[in-house]
Amino acid sequence: MERRTFIIGAIAGGIGLLEYTIVSRWMKGMRLRTRISTSPPKAVPRG
Repeated sequence: MERRTFIIGAIAGGIGLLEYTIVSRWMKGMRLRTRISTSPPKAVPRG
């Protein structure tokens, strides 16, 4: 395998891993937020 091809593959793999980490943390945060807010949202008075 050429060195350049290996480097491009390594960079693409690193970007994919980073993307997976960010998305999985975001999804975990979304799940936690829905569990916490069990009561309906309160109306904010405007005036």
